[in-house]
Amino acid sequence: MEQRPSTLLVVQASLKPEIPVRPEHWRTPVPLERINDVSTEGRVDGPDVPFGGGASVLQNQSACAFRAWMRHRLGAMPLAETSLGLTAAERGSAVHYALYYFWGRVGGSAQLKALSDDARSTLISDSVEDAIRTLEQRNKHGSLRKRVGSACLDIEAIRVRLLVAEWLNHEQKRAVEYVVVEREQRHVLRIGDLELHLQPDRIDALEDGRRLVIDYKTGRPSRSSWLGDRPVDPQLPLYALLNQEVQGLAFARVRRGDVAFVELGDDLGLRAREQTLLDQLKGSKSSLSDWPALAEHWRYTLESLADAYARGDATINPTPGACLYCDLGGVCRERHQYTGGTEANESLEHVDDH
Repeated sequence: MEQRPSTLLVVQASLKPEIPVRPEHWRTPVPLERINDVSTEGRVDGPDVPFGGGASVLQNQSACAFRAWMRHRLGAMPLAETSLGLTAAERGSAVHYALYYFWGRVGGSAQLKALSDDARSTLISDSVEDAIRTLEQRNKHGSLRKRVGSACLDIEAIRVRLLVAEWLNHEQKRAVEYVVVEREQRHVLRIGDLELHLQPDRIDALEDGRRLVIDYKTGRPSRSSWLGDRPVDPQLPLYALLNQEVQGLAFARVRRGDVAFVELGDDLGLRAREQTLLDQLKGSKSSLSDWPALAEHWRYTLESLADAYARGDATINPTPGACLYCDLGGVCRERHQYTGGTEANESLEHVDDH
C-alpha cells in the first residue's frame, strides 16, 4: 500500500532543522531528598479503589505485582505500535470468530461427523466470511479494509479457511462424544476480594456429564503455564473454579501443520492414546495426584494472588522471563539494574538515584 505523509506535517526539503535551546532552569541543580522507605505496598485508601477485571489481573499479578499495579490500578498502557497489514491480535481474533460461528451452527461431535465434505466446506467458508465481517465491525480505529486493503483481508480469509479445516479434521478424531454447551459466555467469579469477569472460548459437555473448558491458541501453549505457585497463565485454572462439573482443561493449539490439544484431566477423549492426570502432572514435578487436589491448589494459589493485589502489593518481583516483553521497564527500571548478583534493594536504590 502506498504510504503518504501525515497531513499534520509540511514536507519541505529545503528547511534546516532548528536546534532547540534548552531552558536555563534545566541546568540548575535540584537538591533531592532521600527517603528511606523499603515498603513496596501501594496505598489502598477508601472504597473507590477498583477491584476486579478479567483473568489478566491475576496473570499480571503472578508475573510481577508491580506490573499488575501499574496496568490495572493506574491504567498505564503503552502506545500502540504501527504495523503493516493485520496485527497478530486481529489475526488471532479472526480464527476465534470463525470457530465461534462454526460451533454455533454445529452443536457437537455428532453433527460434525454427519456433515458431508461439501457441506462442511461450505460451512467453513460461511464461518470465515462471518469472521472477516465481525473483524471489520469491531475495529475501533476507522475502516479496517481501508487500512489494510481488500487484498490483505482476502489473503487472511484463505489462511483462516485452511486453518479451520485442518483443525476440524483433528476435532473429528476425538475418542468420545461431546456437545458444545457454551461459546464465549460471560461468567462472574468471586476469588478472594476480587470479582473477576471471565469468558471461556468454549465449554464442552462430555458423555459422563463432566465439563471440558477449551481455550483456542494459535501459538505454542504448555500445560506447565497453569501450574506452580505463580502460574504463567492462570486463565484456565480460573475457569476450572467456575463449578464442580468442570474437570478438564485444554488448550486447542490451532496452528498450521501442528494442531493438537494440550490437556489436563482424566479420560477426556482428546487423543487416541491418553495420559492419566497423574502422568500429565509428572513432568511438572507436582506432588498433586487427582483433580480435587489440583482444584484446591488452584483456589489457594489464585486467592493468594487476588488478596495480594487487593491489599495493594506492588512489589517489583518479576518471574524469570517476565521482563522480556514487558513495556513498563522505563518505570520500574528493573532491566537497568547492575548485572552480576544484584539484589532487589540495589534495584530500588537505582530507581531512587534516577
